Amino acid sequence: MGENLGYAGGNGVGLEAALGWGSSYVVVLNNDTIVPPGTLSRLANHLESNPGLVAVSPVITYFDRPRETWFAGGIVDRNRPRHLQPSELAPDHTSLRETALLTGCRIAASRET
Repeated sequence: MGENLGYAGGNGVGLEAALGWGSSYVVVLNNDTIVPPGTLSRLANHLESNPGLVAVSPVITYFDRPRETWFAGGIVDRNRPRHLQPSELAPDHTSLRETALLTGCRIAASRET
């Protein structure tokens, strides 16, 4: 690119390239993200089997504390987006559910959206 376009600019270039190659799905990952095997195919399968979805994200944990959740959905509270806090999460917060926001750390979307 010749210059650092920042997070949004870099993602835009990558997404444009992926869509130009005819990709059915696009995924944005932070450069320090570790993706367990099978995660991307599960996200694509979920998007495929639920055509009304705009985008999906898995539960994201801390690298050095993999049993501790960093992101499992979010809400808009007083016009400000925020992650759900541990006290707001159900004991089994890894099940599928709707959320008001996703994080760009690890997000997948269908080309159709």
